[in-house]
Amino acid sequence: MLLLTGFGGMGFYAGAMRNMMQWHMFYGPSFTGVLGGMIETFVIGFVFAYAVAWFYNKLNKG
Repeated sequence: MLLLTGFGGMGFYAGAMRNMMQWHMFYGPSFTGVLGGMIETFVIGFVFAYAVAWFYNKLNKG
């Protein structure tokens, strides 16, 4: 996200930056927007990984 914002500010990947702003609730082209987007992505990733690990452990409960 940090790299995307940096390159988006220089004119590269402008479409990807617009899509990222649509997909993430807290992402924006500012420092606080990048920080908010990174925190949001971390939380979503953690919840998803926890659910996958929980499901995996349920299947392998021998």
